[in-house]
Amino acid sequence: MSGKLHLSHRLISYEETEKEIQIQFQDGKTASCDLLIGMDGIKSVVRKCFLIKQGLVKSPSIHPFWTGSFAYRGLVPIDKLEAAFPGHRVFHTPMMVGQY
Repeated sequence: MSGKLHLSHRLISYEETEKEIQIQFQDGKTASCDLLIGMDGIKSVVRKCFLIKQGLVKSPSIHPFWTGSFAYRGLVPIDKLEAAFPGHRVFHTPMMVGQY
């Protein structure tokens, strides 16, 4: 398993298919992935697209504002993750994503 970090790219949208996620960038480039992680800050396009696709167009998270608080990581209990995604490769294949 491998991963790719797209730096200096501005995401404009993504579409989920049965097999992958297709992502479109402002410069016309596209990419695909199994897992899309939005690390694009308070004005996250990933979050906005996700909320719209879920029918949550009136969510206050569409246009968030900074409260002065932040978090640097989140933890999910493995039993809950396994229940939601039984047999997923993340349970037996280590993954490190980055560009060095």
